[in-house]
Amino acid sequence: MNETLVANALRLYGLDYVRIFPSQKGYRNEIYPIELKNLEKVQLTFFKNEPGILQRVQRADTVSEFVASCGLPTRVRFDKKTIQLSSHSRCLYAGLYNYLPGNTIAWESYTKTHIKLLGQTMSTMHSILAGQEFSNQPHVIDESVSLLERVEAYLSGDDIKMALLAKLGININIDFDKYKRLLVGCSGLPGNQQLHMDFVRGNILFAPAASEDVCQLNNLAITGILDFEKTAVGLPVFDVARTLAFLLVDCKSKTAAQVWKYFLYSGYQKRGAAKLRYNKSLLQQLVEFYLIHDFYKFLRHNPYESLNENQHFIRTRYIMSEYGMIN
Repeated sequence: MNETLVANALRLYGLDYVRIFPSQKGYRNEIYPIELKNLEKVQLTFFKNEPGILQRVQRADTVSEFVASCGLPTRVRFDKKTIQLSSHSRCLYAGLYNYLPGNTIAWESYTKTHIKLLGQTMSTMHSILAGQEFSNQPHVIDESVSLLERVEAYLSGDDIKMALLAKLGININIDFDKYKRLLVGCSGLPGNQQLHMDFVRGNILFAPAASEDVCQLNNLAITGILDFEKTAVGLPVFDVARTLAFLLVDCKSKTAAQVWKYFLYSGYQKRGAAKLRYNKSLLQQLVEFYLIHDFYKFLRHNPYESLNENQHFIRTRYIMSEYGMIN
């Protein structure tokens, strides 16, 4: 993306600006903070170019705006229009949102307070989303079953098995039928509601707490919950498991027991507004499922030879080995 294209988008919104800040990294989309001539700050978002993106963005905006209307710091449209631009034979869509202060933090920087605050905030978000009506929304079970089928097809290939053994010294020991039964069993359980499904480090902004911050703990605040584009309907335990799987990898200075304690027990259950109804075995297996998903993404999007230099892959591999899914 270049500044000329950003400036063209702002003109389509009829906005005069003073400064276009560098693109923010670590998000699903490409985001540019903008300082307007009246000194107000906004965020211009160029959406990821993929099939069905406009419908996905509309769903995300609906959920995010509902959460914001209940007091949590999420993005809402500064201008309701979605604009279309052309660049290098591509069709680009962009939206203009309010600016949220704060910063994402490095994975090495997670403290006990960060993890507890994440759990507390997710719990409060779930309590809010339980009151939102949903229809024609994707279901997390359907998406998970489809994903599991893709992962099994990929990892069951003889060429993949041989490459994993030769280049990474890995043997796959995943009982795919177990996870299929798990997902089918969850499909009949009550308590479905709207979920975030990407409540992870790159989508959470932190800052020192101010008196007006709703989500705060020990002088630390969450000032932004971003990217509802993976929102889906399902049981809250799926959202919890998705985040736990990320935290187990991200928080390399914390034991698994500490991550579970701080996020789930001290954060979600003790300090949040919702109370998770779950079976620990179910939650553990869902965490395993999301680790398999992340392992698959590493393999699909990186040369195998480079993976032993990737700290997130090394952590994922170690945890999966501890759980007996690979050896």
